[in-house]
Amino acid sequence: KLEEEKEKNGKLLKNILPSPVIEELIAAGKSKPRLYPNVSILCADLVGFTKLAMNNFSLVEMFSKLNEIFSRFDDIMDEYGCERIKTLGDSYLACCGLKGENSHAEKLCRAAIEILRSLDRLNKETGTSFQVKIAIDSGDVAGGIVGEKKYIFDVLGEVVNTAFKLEAITTPMALTVSTNTASLLKDSFPLYKRPNRLIKGKDLTESYYVIYRDISINSNIALQTYCKQLGVYFKNKEYTACKELLAKIDVTLLEPEIASKVEIIRKICAGSKLKR
Repeated sequence: KLEEEKEKNGKLLKNILPSPVIEELIAAGKSKPRLYPNVSILCADLVGFTKLAMNNFSLVEMFSKLNEIFSRFDDIMDEYGCERIKTLGDSYLACCGLKGENSHAEKLCRAAIEILRSLDRLNKETGTSFQVKIAIDSGDVAGGIVGEKKYIFDVLGEVVNTAFKLEAITTPMALTVSTNTASLLKDSFPLYKRPNRLIKGKDLTESYYVIYRDISINSNIALQTYCKQLGVYFKNKEYTACKELLAKIDVTLLEPEIASKVEIIRKICAGSKLKR
């Protein structure tokens, strides 16, 4: 019975603390904050979740739905060797590299892509329309246990701040990576160069979208041409031509301001009588 309780406590600790911290707690009875060099941090935010859920569910049902979605995310993190750090409302923070893995950026990107695809599947299965924005940055972070009576592991640093800030300027259902992360990915994923953006507390910042959809266009020029032509078709109410062009545009490679306009055109075209 004592062994069963020990095993149960061990599993509980693994659910709330990274394994290096657990090992230190067992060996020394406490854990000190430390620097974790070369890690990748993921920030994900469910777009408009509270408003969408409150219009369709009670508060308890809304919490259950959030738990269902984040449990999916947790399973994906486990599958790819990454760790959830915490959730804050409808935001989700995860990390890879706390154990010193060299491929932390690639693992976390693969997990992020699976999160996007998993949410697509959930929407198709349940008829919902949940969306998520994801951003990843890589570098050094400080991490440790916060509090003494309740163990909560957290990470701090510019990498965490940058991941949050990049997520804020990411298009729904898209994945942004910083230049730090992009340099680590090398040729693991096709990347799409975004225009430099001004983010809070920083100068103009370079970043990339990760291409994960089959319809994606690798050329900035081609995508810009498509969007301009879409505007012309829509202005002339050529809705059939609009629909044909929309099928070629990967919205997850557009800047948020443009993506929102394209989605408006998509909805109007879907509800309008078709015209050549």
